[in-house]
Amino acid sequence: TVAIIKKSTAAVNALRIAKRKYSEYLLQITKGMKSLDDKLYSNNHGNNVRKIRRDFPQPAISAECKSCPLDPVELFSKNSGRHILEKHLQMMDVSSKDQKLFIEFGVLLGGSCKRWLSVSDTFHILAIDHWPAEPLTVIHGLLDDPKTKGSLSHLSQEQVNQLLNNLEKYGFQQYLINCCLNPNRFTIARAKLPDILFYLYDRKIYPNVMYFDADKDWNSIEIALKLFPCTTICGDDYLWKSEGIENMIPTKLHEFSQEKAFNLEVSGNTWILKRKKI
Repeated sequence: TVAIIKKSTAAVNALRIAKRKYSEYLLQITKGMKSLDDKLYSNNHGNNVRKIRRDFPQPAISAECKSCPLDPVELFSKNSGRHILEKHLQMMDVSSKDQKLFIEFGVLLGGSCKRWLSVSDTFHILAIDHWPAEPLTVIHGLLDDPKTKGSLSHLSQEQVNQLLNNLEKYGFQQYLINCCLNPNRFTIARAKLPDILFYLYDRKIYPNVMYFDADKDWNSIEIALKLFPCTTICGDDYLWKSEGIENMIPTKLHEFSQEKAFNLEVSGNTWILKRKKI
């Protein structure tokens, strides 16, 4: 058993290293590319949403799933700090009533998507995740790890059991589609970082806000900073720690903000790089 665990851990680490090298290679390519034309920043986001829904068809929802709406679940964190992003979105709402595009990378159970929808009336939320084929393993992994078990501590055992049953029946994508309070302002795409950033670039989709809550990989963030210079780049995991893995995001954020004269705002796990007034 010990030998199997060691082999599994080695395989995971090897895969993580391979992903990091891949993103580093893409970052080098990005440095030779032109940024997306800033005139596209205020482009028709309704048309952009139609592009995305055509390229990433929304999954069908069973009648059973429709008849039993599933509540979104936000992973609990005492130091989430998401109030600073809520305030930023509200300020953007006040400055312009035009439709805006908010992209979240790493959605999991949709709780944060519900939060962004409730904060603003003008943002369309694009939820991007790779949603593993066996979603139950993700929840069991959170519950079995003492470091992450607390993220579901706000749920009763009955609620956790119901969550597991729902995911077994409907999977992540149906869960997210159903939990959305306003389907006219919510779209999902099953994709991975950093590849999806190049899709957005090629399709000339210029989001107002990108929120990174997926890979703990600075390379994806820097690619976004290069390709989308007018987008507000923000994210989670500022305080994230894991055994054997160094979280480079805080260090890189401070280095980048000083080098480019950006304003870096941090509260708990949430960070926002502010380039200019929106």
